[in-house]
Amino acid sequence: MELGRLLRLALLPLLLSVLWPFLDAPAVRAAEAESREPRLPPTPRFKTDPIKILRGEESVGVPEAPRGPGLAQRYPRDRGIERDPAVVFVEGFEAADWLSRWSYVDPGDTYRTVAGAPALGFEPLEGKSLQVVIAEGSNVGLNLLYKFQQELGSEPDEIFFRYYLRLGRDWNPTVQGGKLPGIAGTYGKAGWGGRQSDGRNGWSMRGSFGLAGRQGAAPGETPVGTYAYHAGMRSRYGDDWSWSMGDTGALARERWYCIEQQVKLNSLRWDDGIMRVWIDGELVFERGSVRYRDVETLKIDRIWMNVYHGGRALSPYDQHLFIDNVVVARRYIGPLGQ
Repeated sequence: MELGRLLRLALLPLLLSVLWPFLDAPAVRAAEAESREPRLPPTPRFKTDPIKILRGEESVGVPEAPRGPGLAQRYPRDRGIERDPAVVFVEGFEAADWLSRWSYVDPGDTYRTVAGAPALGFEPLEGKSLQVVIAEGSNVGLNLLYKFQQELGSEPDEIFFRYYLRLGRDWNPTVQGGKLPGIAGTYGKAGWGGRQSDGRNGWSMRGSFGLAGRQGAAPGETPVGTYAYHAGMRSRYGDDWSWSMGDTGALARERWYCIEQQVKLNSLRWDDGIMRVWIDGELVFERGSVRYRDVETLKIDRIWMNVYHGGRALSPYDQHLFIDNVVVARRYIGPLGQ
């Protein structure tokens, strides 16, 4: 009996040497490592249901869009609107030093304030307006920035941006579309020009214009929409979102339009960002489940007053438009009060 016990003890090391490689499998080693350094599971992301953007379909998964009169109704012709506690920035292009109120100005001779330009089909909205030209053989008509951190010391998660737009008599984009003013958080890193958004580097929601008479627009009318760089984009360049919910998804020349855009950033756990657009107080675009960011450091860093032809194609002739009554606020603004 003692001999059998001794034999078992002698054979045990040999048996363990044969079995140990199987016991020390990668799964076992990983489990040991996990037990030594416990880690919390990653926070799951959740998608809300996308908003139905076709006319007549119910919006799903987001708060109802503001309706009815906005805050501008309390201020006839925007007089005194800058004193409203919800208003962040106002520009009416009346003062001689109006450029000094912007955070960045791309210098050039493509814009100036005017009180009249009848040859271009211009009629004043309220005093002076900003006249912008995309000159023959060029791309850029306007590039101004209002940066929230620089001007206010903080950056919002939600903002409303309203301006008035009038296309001149010579406005006729037939070669390539382009960009119009919008809201962004590029931080000079990503969200434009093929710099693809990934949730950490930047995003932008500029307005856009298409070719005159295309996309269901009447002859001479210009389709408009959003040129979107967002974390859910699949290509290198931005997505085109048409403002097609109402009758104003295309703009006629020689007529003032009130354009208002809303951006509400998504929370970090949910893809619940919102993008909305109103023209003349009518909701023409609404999209939920927008993923702008994956990190807290991405917020709304600027209002981007941009007018740009292209892409790369140059404008084949001079094309004019006019801008007036810019208001940036923390709640829905709406058209001019009477």
